[in-house]
Amino acid sequence: DRAYFQKDGYARVYIESSDPFNRIRKYGIVNKEGKEIIPTKYHKIYFFQNEIAPFSINNGKGIFYGLIHISGKIILEPSFRSIESLIENSDKEVIWSASYYDKEEKRVLIKVLSSDGKEISDLRFHQIKPFIDGVAYARTSHTALWGQIDKSGKWYLEPTYKSLSGIIPKVETKKKYVYELN
Repeated sequence: DRAYFQKDGYARVYIESSDPFNRIRKYGIVNKEGKEIIPTKYHKIYFFQNEIAPFSINNGKGIFYGLIHISGKIILEPSFRSIESLIENSDKEVIWSASYYDKEEKRVLIKVLSSDGKEISDLRFHQIKPFIDGVAYARTSHTALWGQIDKSGKWYLEPTYKSLSGIIPKVETKKKYVYELN
């Protein structure tokens, strides 16, 4: 009976199954005029950035994530364990992290994707933090060491640190930061 419009100008709506013992919600999107623009058939639809949002489905084997355009067109098929934005509150630039289970390495790894869901880098990570000032902390899966990546998914600061907590940028020298411990 109410629609709460989010910062992206759209409202998430849902329908709910009538089974009181197994309530299942299916989400969709309506615009400010109340017109359904994405049908109510998804497990969840998250915030749009640059007209693209992560969404999830439950295919009976688990919940998988993909990317959907505001038009309803699926940009990236739901095959990932999670998808998150690495650049907060941006309508111009979006970089996604997408986690998946790698059968060869037998562990969850993370890919870095462009706003339209294409891979930016061949590097795989164990963990990535959001971008701040054009770089993001990233931890490799092989060595478990931390470094920084730039927006092209390349190492800006090689992964040689056991921890980057408590390290802050001091001065910029030739596009590289010099670090000082707190």
